[in-house]
Amino acid sequence: MSGAWRLVRYRGTFCAYRREGEQPVRRSLGTADRGIADARFTRFLADLKRDNQSPLKTVGDVLNAYIEAKPKGSYARKRAEWVKRAVLKVTAPALLSLPPDAIDKLVCRQYAEARYRQGIKPGTVATNLGIVRAALNWAAGEKMLPAKPMMELPQSAPPRDRWLTSEEAGRLIEAAGAPHIRLFVILALHTAGRAAALLDLTWDRVNEKFIDLNPAGRVRTRKGRAVVPMNPVLWEALAEARKGAMTDHVIEWAGEPVLSVKKGLGRAVERAGLEYVTAHTLRHTAATWMVQGNVPIPKVAAFLGHRDSRTTERVYGHHAPDYLTEGSDAIVARLHALRSPGSNEPVQGERTGKAGRK
Repeated sequence: MSGAWRLVRYRGTFCAYRREGEQPVRRSLGTADRGIADARFTRFLADLKRDNQSPLKTVGDVLNAYIEAKPKGSYARKRAEWVKRAVLKVTAPALLSLPPDAIDKLVCRQYAEARYRQGIKPGTVATNLGIVRAALNWAAGEKMLPAKPMMELPQSAPPRDRWLTSEEAGRLIEAAGAPHIRLFVILALHTAGRAAALLDLTWDRVNEKFIDLNPAGRVRTRKGRAVVPMNPVLWEALAEARKGAMTDHVIEWAGEPVLSVKKGLGRAVERAGLEYVTAHTLRHTAATWMVQGNVPIPKVAAFLGHRDSRTTERVYGHHAPDYLTEGSDAIVARLHALRSPGSNEPVQGERTGKAGRK
């Protein structure tokens, strides 16, 4: 539960302060003058009261508003709708009926435990709560809620460094079965795009020169999307798919955009005799192949849509053929300098057991 707001001095300046569960929350008033601070604190409370009159009374209201704010037919909208249905499967705590300011770490833990009892894995639970958190953060950013929630997401298992060999990739494409799964695999391997970006992709962003994975009007997030070059193999597959297209989306099935390829891809992976392969494995594979082919890390980062090439270096740098060879060469050179072949004489500065050593 949250306490009442109080005017306090913190590190030389005044701020509005209260506790949300176990966490202190401070909102700086930007002044060390008590008179000015009083006036600003009064205005802060008035703004807060106005914000609390938001029509978003429950988490369900927030999630509905978040869904409506997403473009119709977009992957993000359908994913949020899917999460809403998943959250409804838990009656205690009934997340969607709670007021937004009631969502805290304890509620998140209770929800997670309820989902575990239903046989749901931590990664899926983290995804569900992550979408709820994104909706609440969005509402706070739009000034529909007074503050962002204090949420806790369960830890997912550490990612495997799994990538496909060219032979495994060929087997997976052959085993794809459904045309939309086959096209998804080809598209993912050639563009290194995330599943969300590929399922969002529409034909108006595809041409003979490039594929733009970033739709117009999309707000840039930490998961960037790139404009990637077209190649003849990919263009042939896309041109064939375009002939029978029934929607604006590149990946479609039965005349509808596809929300998830998880089940279809899982069946293809099983038929191909592979293990631990997901949609993200295909992106990881494309990036690994680029690094193994000595493509400079900054170019790989641009291909992946990474803002900072250091992220790419950290995740994929060890796949480079010459990874750490400079370090190894430096060690060899140093050892060679210490003692030339066939000589028993120490080099200058080397410690010995003789008297007079320094």
